[in-house]
Amino acid sequence: MAVFEPPNMKTLRLSRAWLACLALTLPVAWTDASMAQGRPAATSKGRGATKAPKLDIPALEAQLKSRNPAEMRAALTVAREAGSHAVSLAPLIGQTLRDGLPTDLSIEFIQTLAAIGAESSSGALGALSHHRDPKLRREAARALIKIKGADAVKTLRRCMSDGDAAVREVSASGLGQLGAKQMVPDLFIALDHKVAEAAGAIGQLCDAAQCEQLLGKLGRVSFDVLAPGFDQILFRPTAEVSDDLKIKVVGRIREMGTMEGNRVLKDIQGRWPAKGSKKVKQAIDQAVIATEGAAGPRTEGGAP
Repeated sequence: MAVFEPPNMKTLRLSRAWLACLALTLPVAWTDASMAQGRPAATSKGRGATKAPKLDIPALEAQLKSRNPAEMRAALTVAREAGSHAVSLAPLIGQTLRDGLPTDLSIEFIQTLAAIGAESSSGALGALSHHRDPKLRREAARALIKIKGADAVKTLRRCMSDGDAAVREVSASGLGQLGAKQMVPDLFIALDHKVAEAAGAIGQLCDAAQCEQLLGKLGRVSFDVLAPGFDQILFRPTAEVSDDLKIKVVGRIREMGTMEGNRVLKDIQGRWPAKGSKKVKQAIDQAVIATEGAAGPRTEGGAP
């Protein structure tokens, strides 16, 4: 005999069956939704990996050789966006630069070599660092900083003697960014020849004795010029520059008793990391208080 089942009970059973099926399909649907929104699923392989762009190298080479500025620029844009993936184009770009181009197009070629970052491009950029146009020499120096390598360091060292002040400053700053510690003696020579950026680079690279040497320039070189170097010294890790030496730097700035010294100390105080040395922080705090009522900045020779 058939058992009577109320309609609401049938509905309930059907609902339970539907929910069970839904539970089985949810993981797949969630994965699909995640992928649709650009988020890889938790089980996908190669999370965070970026695919190399597909470049039509022969077509790009043809554009670069065309001598048509519009086509050359189009190829350069693709190469810059591809970065290191366009490394096979670097030799042709470098050779085209050597062959000679209008200034504005040359700058785009240089910037593309910088974006690609092939160390082998140092030769072409080094040759361009002798160009009669200082704009191109400046761009070449900037590109060498991004390309890095021993050849880049050698060229930047030579460029610190360039006839253009901006080329000298870019080159000195670049040696600091490249961590070229062996160039600190050359940077001191550049500093003595009024290359202001050399002070900051020395501060990035100096060992204890060289940092002391920079500190000894106070009173002979404008504090404005030396301040970036002291800033670099103070924020370097303790493993590179001891707390005692940092406190000595702070003390020398405090002894100046100038408004400018107070301004620099306040700026450093505001940027001091929470996990930085408490000893150095205390010295900075005390120096800021001690120089609050300073009479004013001193002259380059150190006299009020």
